[in-house]
Amino acid sequence: MTFGEQLRREAQGVLEDPVFRRSPTQAKLLRYLVERALAGGPGPTQYEIAVEALGKREDFDLANDSYPRVQVSRLRNSLDHYYARTQPRDGHRLMIEPGQYELRLAATGADPQQGDKAAAAPPGTAPAPAPALSQPPAAPADGNAAPALAESTASRRRSGRAFVAALVAVMAIALAGLLAWRMDEPTQDLPPSALDKPAIVLRTDLTGLDGNGDADRDTALLAVRVTEILLAYSLVSDTVPPAEAQDADYTLTLSFMQEPGGKLEAFVSFTNSAGRTLFNELIEHDPARPERFARQLRLALTHITSPTGALAQDRRAALGDPLASGFACFLTIENRRAAGGEVAQLVDTCIQRHPDSDYVPYFRARRAFAAYQAARRAGEPIRASGPAWRDLQLALDADPYNSFANAIAGKVLLAEGKCEAARSNLRIAFEQGANFPTLRALIDAEAPSCPDDEDEIGLTAEELRAQIASRPAADTMHHFYMLVAALASNDLQSARMLAARPQTPATAGSEMTTIEILHRALGDPAFARANAERLRDGIALNIWGNRAVDLAVANLTRAAESSGVAGGDDRRDQTGSRSASPASRAKT
Repeated sequence: MTFGEQLRREAQGVLEDPVFRRSPTQAKLLRYLVERALAGGPGPTQYEIAVEALGKREDFDLANDSYPRVQVSRLRNSLDHYYARTQPRDGHRLMIEPGQYELRLAATGADPQQGDKAAAAPPGTAPAPAPALSQPPAAPADGNAAPALAESTASRRRSGRAFVAALVAVMAIALAGLLAWRMDEPTQDLPPSALDKPAIVLRTDLTGLDGNGDADRDTALLAVRVTEILLAYSLVSDTVPPAEAQDADYTLTLSFMQEPGGKLEAFVSFTNSAGRTLFNELIEHDPARPERFARQLRLALTHITSPTGALAQDRRAALGDPLASGFACFLTIENRRAAGGEVAQLVDTCIQRHPDSDYVPYFRARRAFAAYQAARRAGEPIRASGPAWRDLQLALDADPYNSFANAIAGKVLLAEGKCEAARSNLRIAFEQGANFPTLRALIDAEAPSCPDDEDEIGLTAEELRAQIASRPAADTMHHFYMLVAALASNDLQSARMLAARPQTPATAGSEMTTIEILHRALGDPAFARANAERLRDGIALNIWGNRAVDLAVANLTRAAESSGVAGGDDRRDQTGSRSASPASRAKT
């Protein structure tokens, strides 16, 4: 096989990977570098990459815009992570050496940092299953698997190759300094690259564990591994390796320490390129309850990388035109998602202005959601047909793993009573929405519409309570879905805890009205009984599985009839059958 044939064959395999299929910019750059390699001669310059591969104008200002360098860095990173979970077809992988822009083939095991010297590939950034925090890190094997944080203990090596306990799991002793962003700063003039998804560099500091033995160090390393994988699921950021930190827009630092006789502590800090701290949190590892450490670590990362989190708010504050790019559109729509008709108009504008954006599948799914909501308001049935369903199919054709498109498709199928078909879409949405807490709450609110089944997905009751406790002021849609999820599973303790919490101010709309009457119904039995149908109609606008709506209203009114006594442990519906409680579902 000639060099050209081998290069094309290997590149084709890479381009068929889901990560590259849903990233047109990365795929286009890779194709360009393949053609340049086949043509021979010197590698392309940054300017050539910007103009010929990435579509920049010929007057592109290379001195003041690092866009091509950042994109090559991201492609290099994506290739490294692809080969961390996929073997090359003919024993040679695609490689771009640091500081270079030329694509080449290298023997399997070649280290991008050391040329052809054999070394292990770095951990994967592409969507892949997060390792159990009780197990040693391993290269992910399936790009569709969920990033589950394990809640068990394990032993690591003792004498030889056995494994000592490395329990990284989840509970924050202190939510110290949640989301310290400021939205009132003046708009900055940003280079064109700032309109694209920003890059995060992950830095780790284990010096505080020196002399403490292997167990704590292994626990910290496993936490770092989980962080790397969860960052890979982010819809609002990419990553760059520490060697290329100069190209990063944000820095995420994980510092670990342990005082003599004390517990292991992890300090999470997130700063922007100006050095301003946007988020920090101290998380304590309790050996008696290791699962809490993992859960709180995950929640901290969600606060940073969710579509409404610290990074998104910092980026929005710096954008002049909120629809200047596909990325800017995504942030704007997600942060105005309770604005009703305004969002539908924004979606249409974004599709027209940015038809080649990586976010187009999301825009199409958002448009479909708006259309189905309009049908719901008009009293029309939700059907897997018509223009809205066509939008969803186009979104899933372009990106089969798009979390939002899969969630809306699952909701439509639930409305038709097709649990088996819906379960597949909802499972993908739940797995891929690791950093999309509102989407996960949506799925949890819908899930009770299917019979209790070991294949169902959703949050456990404890996970839902942790999510509620970690959100000092959830936005309107996230609040709504968490509230319905708690009511549908008859967890009135969580519902009341949520109702007592403040909300992020939002544009007034039907969801806000429904939240207000749900709150009142939780504390006013007579009001709940008298407004059962109004409650049902308000919930049904956004929850399309009929059984989930019925359970939420039935549990709420039944609690009202018993003078508001919490029913957190009574998970039976009015027929006496066990409701599809999130706590009872097996997790994927």
